[in-house]
Amino acid sequence: AALVTELGVADPSAETHARAVSSWCTRLARRLVLSERQVELATRAGLLHNAVDGEAAIVRSHRAAAEAPPGIVARIVAVACGFHETLAAGSISPSAALDRVIAEAGARYDIVVVAALSELIHDR
Repeated sequence: AALVTELGVADPSAETHARAVSSWCTRLARRLVLSERQVELATRAGLLHNAVDGEAAIVRSHRAAAEAPPGIVARIVAVACGFHETLAAGSISPSAALDRVIAEAGARYDIVVVAALSELIHDR
């Protein structure tokens, strides 16, 4: 959190993005029914994804949390980041941003994580 706060001093929009991606990562990890340790890992990776290689840095210190499929945290971060970037790029609704992410499911984004995002958006 301190690293993100420092990042915010230099670039407030980067801090806002990091916190939003982290929040989406938390929601996605919970929707995918990951363990609490995996949820924590996804939350931290989302927070640090622009500052460092989020998953790699955190996973090395959380090897015991590797109960989910390999790379699930990286796939969650990719979807959360892509969704938030699309949403923040202009005046676009969450549904329209979701449609853009869905259009890249299977190519750029993991289809299971995109499906979880779709469920979150439609349950609002």
